[in-house]
Amino acid sequence: MDVSTDYIVSSQNSFLLNHHLIRDVNGKLWLFYLAPDGYLKCGTSENEGKNWTNPTELANEVAGPFTVVEDQNGYIHLCTIRKFNKLTYMRWNGSNWSIDILPIDNRRGQPFFPMVHANRWGIIHVVCGLRKNSGEWSVIHYRINPRENLLDKTNFEVPCASDIVLNINTKKGNLEKYVSFLCGAIDSDAQGNLHLIHRYFDGRYFQLYYNFFNSDDNQWGTPVPLTDADCNCSIPTMFIDPQDNIHLLWSTLKANKFRLNYRQKSGDWRQQVILSENSVAMESPVLLPGEEGLAAWWHESGKIFFHPLNNGSGMTSAHHWTCPEDTRIIKINSYTWQTGTKVVIPLTLARKENDYYLIYFDTAFLPDEISYNSYTHQNSHQNSDEVLDADTFPEGGILPENQQEQTSEEPDDLMNYPNQNAEKDEADMKLDLYETEKVELTVPVADSRIITWKM
Repeated sequence: MDVSTDYIVSSQNSFLLNHHLIRDVNGKLWLFYLAPDGYLKCGTSENEGKNWTNPTELANEVAGPFTVVEDQNGYIHLCTIRKFNKLTYMRWNGSNWSIDILPIDNRRGQPFFPMVHANRWGIIHVVCGLRKNSGEWSVIHYRINPRENLLDKTNFEVPCASDIVLNINTKKGNLEKYVSFLCGAIDSDAQGNLHLIHRYFDGRYFQLYYNFFNSDDNQWGTPVPLTDADCNCSIPTMFIDPQDNIHLLWSTLKANKFRLNYRQKSGDWRQQVILSENSVAMESPVLLPGEEGLAAWWHESGKIFFHPLNNGSGMTSAHHWTCPEDTRIIKINSYTWQTGTKVVIPLTLARKENDYYLIYFDTAFLPDEISYNSYTHQNSHQNSDEVLDADTFPEGGILPENQQEQTSEEPDDLMNYPNQNAEKDEADMKLDLYETEKVELTVPVADSRIITWKM
């Protein structure tokens, strides 16, 4: 049975991007969410989601989506954008939160959709898109070394990104806003190299691109297109396995029908595989490792699906999970755990009560006939001599004092500073209205079968 956290979010449409759930090394659940008043808040549960604390306010004037990750020491890292282009990095050191403003050259433009990642050696990577007033896009990358109290920056230009101009109806009249989401997925391999999947608008649709950061040379490569779809590609999810194979999962939407797609990179990128198609509703695909290899999970039309990814083949099992009638959007969270012999899948959903949407927490259990390991964060699978000690992290902020202040200059087009989630919904809706004559992409389709979901 789902449990209300009493945490308020603005709408169901922005629900997936505006909250994140993690489970730390001690089993505590942390639920981070963006409240309608612009505060980034966090609540916790120490009894597997049965009860939740009153929320704590972490930051104010938050302008859009955020990302959060736990490192191998149990420290939590969070990155978001606040008013006046403040690219804000926060860290929980086990007892206190520190907050830093990452340095930005305002001449490079406004920041969009920061992503944070912690590799197996405790190095923190923050990747963020920057848009100039001229419409040019670039990506800035911060590499933070807590052990040596260092921060450095790299960047690369994005010639493939374009802007969408939307006429947004507001109480103050029509406002023209641009949107081109440089959001995506980020992960690192065994050598410490960074792999980035980013999502750009190419002038027709949102497409996916891949880029590689060589940690030895401290350089980014050139963005490589992964899709040439005649429809919009969703925000992807990515997983790098112990053999450094890259697994990519994303959905597309065309003519109000969803398709779930999968690709693998083992040296070169393999052919795209369709895991599911012709769905009227699909969200929150995730990749989780298990005893029999990697598997894809997603919610589709009131059912939770599980698909083992054995070189793109295998059977799909649809596990029934009954959604409340007033719930459209469900998120499958990747931090699973084991209770007795049962593997627990944590779920979050938004339900409307009075004039608000509240976050609800629920769990489902993996059927007994499926052998599957409880998932822990990839960064926790380390050799003991590679793990940083808590003593190597300085107290307070990790940045040198002269890097903790940034001039907050109001950009020339502050009125165009978007609510990024709202624009995503409206941009996708508008783009679906026009179709172009293109040849349908032919890829293999996986077989499927249905078994009963056990609650």
